[in-house]
Amino acid sequence: RALRARFAVLKAVNRLVKGAVRLVDLTRVEEGSMAYLLAYWKALLFPQVKDALFNTSLTLSAASDDPPTIRLNRGTSPPANRKKERTLLYQMMEVVERKGFTLRDVGGPGEDKQSWICELEGEGGTDYGGLFRESLREMCAELQSGEGSLQLLVQCPNQRVASGSNQDKWLPNPRSKSATEMKMFRLVGKLMGAAIRTGCCLELDLPGLVWKQLVGEDCVREDVAAVDDQFHRDVESALQTHSAGEWEAKRRTWEVRSLAGGVKELFPGGASVEVPFAERAEYVARASQYRVDECEEQIKAIREGLHSVVPSLVLPLLMWRDLEVKVCGRPTIDVERLKSLTEYKDMHGGAEHRVSKLFWKVVSDMSNDDLAALLAFTWGRTRLPVEHSGDHLILQLLEGRGDDYLPQAHTCFFTLDLPEYSSEAVMRAKLLYAIYGCAAIDNDVNNPHGTLYESDADGEEEDEESGEDEEGEE
Repeated sequence: RALRARFAVLKAVNRLVKGAVRLVDLTRVEEGSMAYLLAYWKALLFPQVKDALFNTSLTLSAASDDPPTIRLNRGTSPPANRKKERTLLYQMMEVVERKGFTLRDVGGPGEDKQSWICELEGEGGTDYGGLFRESLREMCAELQSGEGSLQLLVQCPNQRVASGSNQDKWLPNPRSKSATEMKMFRLVGKLMGAAIRTGCCLELDLPGLVWKQLVGEDCVREDVAAVDDQFHRDVESALQTHSAGEWEAKRRTWEVRSLAGGVKELFPGGASVEVPFAERAEYVARASQYRVDECEEQIKAIREGLHSVVPSLVLPLLMWRDLEVKVCGRPTIDVERLKSLTEYKDMHGGAEHRVSKLFWKVVSDMSNDDLAALLAFTWGRTRLPVEHSGDHLILQLLEGRGDDYLPQAHTCFFTLDLPEYSSEAVMRAKLLYAIYGCAAIDNDVNNPHGTLYESDADGEEEDEESGEDEEGEE
């Protein structure tokens, strides 16, 4: 009964907010204002209420022009091996800065929403959404490459030492602060905004420490500890030391490890000054605050880019996880949800067709990495569509083709063509070969739009697969 009463109160509050929020001046965020109170109590707002307000703001701020055409050259090297000036992110930054593209224009020749029409020099394929998604995916891969040339993002400490949780997370590099690097961070924010407007998720793995600052939530010591287990142990050790003699034996000075590696003084000369036992709590507070603020400059640039594409007034109403899902989707791939998003063509009986049943048996046994590769092969991204995006996987039968053929993907249309394989073993072998063996889109055609860069890796060139904005046809 008490639970029902609480829910009734929440429903009443949300009805009130939904009807009155249009009368609230969201630019007045001083403490005590209605905008401040809405942001403060946002955890009580239903997702439907926040989404309705957010989507309305997107509609009202949408640009009316067609998205620009942007030509990029990814060469023959994988993202991790590209020189800085040849990364897609760097090329994109130069074009956006030079031509003043806002990335708020959404449209495209196909049914999918796009923030730009992508031309990949030296590669065939017309962009009906697939090349746009492919360019986003490759820029994310460049950002999250530990050996790459950009170094805008660095592995979180837990990832570097293979300890603790969140070992897949990346953080803005506090050492990246040149004028060019700050422009690139702003571009990352613009790409986040483009992802929100188009529903095309970015494959970025950022921790709550970053997302919280993007929506204006306060970060605390636990947010740093979530990506740095060693920092957490150091802090706990300091707080649990109750003996002056034990503390003095540690000989701890006023310095702290940086997120990017190395050691930073908490004040000039702090490395040579020992922390008194009576000031250990202050040391923990200052060390924690330094770590929380360490990426502030880079995150501010990302936030500026995001605000230039998505209205800033409603972002504080989102929880940080809300923003993460809007930008990145959900990284874990749910096979049952993928099934629910699937349509069938030329397969009588749909999910009950013999080839369809073989496909889902193989897919159900795949690891999450395999599933991500399957999605990348089929539509150029590694995460499931966001809720209510209207995107559907289309499974189409290649009648008359059997075990000698590979699957064929139409990335612009989220379509996978399956030959009439004779067994589950053949389906598994052909599907895995296709999703891991195809690295390019129609990259061996005579393309009038330009040529590929030569490989940046010791002059070696990679073999290219063929297709037709479509991958994996044998």
